[in-house]
Amino acid sequence: SYTFTALNGAHSLSVSFEPGSSSTCPANWDTGSVYTTGNKVTYNGNIYEAKWWNNGNVPSAGDPWKLIGACS
Repeated sequence: SYTFTALNGAHSLSVSFEPGSSSTCPANWDTGSVYTTGNKVTYNGNIYEAKWWNNGNVPSAGDPWKLIGACS
């Protein structure tokens, strides 16, 4: 649901939907980004969670990343 605020007078709303894919995968890992504890990324089809602050550490190499599981 969504609530519109600060409206006055009559309004109409038109909504359309398109087929697409749905994903619960986080954003792809980026070598230039800084990640902190709890940040999640997708790398090579898997989800990884940062155990602590890191920058440039490839998730599949282990620390400081924890493998969560496959991205669906």
